[in-house]
Amino acid sequence: MGLSEKSAQASVGKSTQVESIDAFQSFKHDVDNEFLEWVNQKSGSDKHRNKLLNGGANTAAFSLIDESVRKDFGIFFSGHILANLVASKISRSLAKGASVIDPTCGAGDLLIACARYYPKQINYESTLSFWASRLGGIDIHETFTRTVTSRLRLLATESHIPD
Repeated sequence: MGLSEKSAQASVGKSTQVESIDAFQSFKHDVDNEFLEWVNQKSGSDKHRNKLLNGGANTAAFSLIDESVRKDFGIFFSGHILANLVASKISRSLAKGASVIDPTCGAGDLLIACARYYPKQINYESTLSFWASRLGGIDIHETFTRTVTSRLRLLATESHIPD
């Protein structure tokens, strides 16, 4: 196989990996749509919101991203159960406003779990601002970090409906 053939195969392989990860966008869109239902109609499905915030990201990753791509990029979401356990262990610090940085945040299960322990704020905007000043997530895939933002917006609707 010549050099140009190897290069073409590598390019096709990389394209497939990117397309597979971009497929996760459909989960983000689902989160965004549920958020808009809460905002526009002042109501939404508690059951659907709960699914999107508790386990939906893991399910979406396994169903939308090829196994080989997950292995190549180390995409293994820890899940909401482990995230909730970790957050509960640091709940006192969170209640006092401690910051949390997740250097491999994926779709943000740990950040979602930690946000639930922060003190309630007076409205939706102040809640998001408070969280933004204390929560940080990093991931090599921008699709995942955008999803974290969408999921946190949706989580804030548990306490507040945006104006």
